[in-house]
Amino acid sequence: MNSAEVKATNQARDQHMRGLVTIAADYTCGKRLLVTLDPRPRLLSSGIMVLPWRVFCARLWAGEVL
Repeated sequence: MNSAEVKATNQARDQHMRGLVTIAADYTCGKRLLVTLDPRPRLLSSGIMVLPWRVFCARLWAGEVL
């Protein structure tokens, strides 16, 4: 199971990832994505990938995510 959340923030912080962390604790998760207004993609130590919405859309349309 993959999981994604969308947050309207320019800088993803720990509080924005609570839902994704909780899901991973309760279920076996593959990819966990947080789609935001951040300026560039980054992988967090928790394994959550933060993607700017434009990057997410481009990867989604290319069949690279979820």
